[in-house]
Formats: sequence, structure tokens, C-alpha cells
Amino acid sequence: MGTGRVLVVGGDGMVGGHLVRRLAARSVPQLSSTRRAGAGPGRPLIDLGAGEWPPLRTLDVTAIVICAAVARLADCAHDPAGSARVNVEGPARLAAEAAGLGIPTLYLSTDKVFDGTVPHRAATDARCPQSAYGTQKAAAEAAILALPHTAVLRLSKVVRPDEPLLAGWAASLRRGDPVTPFTDLHLAPVPVDLVCAAIEGIVERGGTGIWQISGPRDITYADAALHLARRMGADEGLVRPVGGQAAAAIGGGPPSPHTTLDSTRVAAELGITVPGPFQVLDEMIRQGGHAVLDRGLGG
Repeated sequence: MGTGRVLVVGGDGMVGGHLVRRLAARSVPQLSSTRRAGAGPGRPLIDLGAGEWPPLRTLDVTAIVICAAVARLADCAHDPAGSARVNVEGPARLAAEAAGLGIPTLYLSTDKVFDGTVPHRAATDARCPQSAYGTQKAAAEAAILALPHTAVLRLSKVVRPDEPLLAGWAASLRRGDPVTPFTDLHLAPVPVDLVCAAIEGIVERGGTGIWQISGPRDITYADAALHLARRMGADEGLVRPVGGQAAAAIGGGPPSPHTTLDSTRVAAELGITVPGPFQVLDEMIRQGGHAVLDRGLGG
């Protein structure tokens, strides 16, 4: 994809926002799109769901990273047509326009293009989604990868230092309130900083095809909550795991026992390796500091 001005589609989102800040800190020219009118100069209006954006030839960009998505499984299940416009139709059209201008496109995807029955899924494994979200992402991948100069980066659960899930659990535990994490919902967390480093590396190297990044192994959400309680010195009895309810709660089909992806390409070509899940959680707690451990005290 080379170097130059990068268009980040979905700059108001979690990954997109972190990516924009990383690029700016490294003096990489970039444009951050938004769906909010009046967001200010240098913020092109791009609405994938409505299929509306300025002609790409007017934006003077040399690479595009599509971060925007309807990512909640329940939202995709409840509104498959509307979410498909954002997750499939808009990105495919944008990528096609970019391909016609010779502008490479990197599309962010998910482990949910697989059914979660096998750990460390290879990039070459056949897609086998079990949710509306996964089905949409699989369709978008196929459409975009059929175009020249395109790449897909599949992600497992992305976490940030002010991770709302950790902060919410921490606030409850501080108040002495119980938390009820799922035993049948799994995650292989990957820090948002490493995701953004991978994106930047793929763009700089002109990478094409499928790339994947995830944690090396899965833990349950109950494991994560217990680990947080121990790190806080909170009463572990307040962590009351529940099983058999995750499917109804997430609204996206049966929970996946495995969310890990084969990340050897990212490790070999970009030198990026994700630590184990508890190391990732510890680092999020360390970086988040007050935001994770003390948020919600007294309230």
C-alpha cells in the first residue's frame, strides 16, 4: 500500500480513533472520516450505510483503512439489512471506487467469520460464520479481496486501557456489588495499540491478502473478572459466574469456544506478537490506572 496520506474510515470509533492518533503522533499524513456533520475541517463525511462520500479523487489519499462497522452481534441480528449496508455494501463500493483509482484498501474484519469450533484458525481456512455479523464480514471480505491491491486484517477481541467492561466490573466490585460474567463466552484479547501497529505496518509495506491478529489463547469472561478482582484485592466471592446465557445476551448465535487466529504472518512480517490474555489484562489495568480501577467509586 505504500506511504502517503491515509484515509481512516470510521475515525470516531475505538480502533479508528486510536489509529488516527497514532498516525498523527508519527507525523503520517491522514484524513479521519466522520458521519457527524460540522465535525470540522479535514473530516470528510463518509456514511457507509447511506453509500455517501466525496469522490475519492478529491481527497488526495494514497491508502484507505476501513474501520467503521456495526460490530455488535445483537445489532446485526436485529437489523440485518441496515447493518449489511454498513458492513458489506458500503465498504465493497468504497473499495471498488478506490481500486478504480489505484488506491489500496485495508478492511478490518473479525474472528467471527469462523464458527469458533477450532483454535488458531488459519487465514486459508474456509469461512464458516454462525452469526449475522460474521456472515456480513465474510461477504465483505470476499468482495474486497476480489479487487486489486486490497487487504483484510482479522481481529479477535480488541481491548483498550479504559476498557468499559473492566471499568464497569471494577466499579461494581469497589461498591461491593456482585458481577455476573459468562463462563460460556470467550475472548483472546489484543491491545488496540498492537492492532494499530499492525495496520500501520500493513499500509507501509503495501501488504495484500489476509492478515490476522489475536491473543495466543482464549479465556472466559469469568476468568477475566476473577483476575481483575484479584488484582484489585476485591472479594472474589462477588464474582458470580453464570453459564448458558451468553447466546441470549449477545444475540448473535451460539458463543464461540475459540476466538484465536493464526497470527504468524503478523509476527513474521511485522514483528508483532500478542502477549497472553492475563498479561494483556494486566497491561490494560496498568495503563488505565484510575480509569479502570477507580471509575464509579461512590456512584
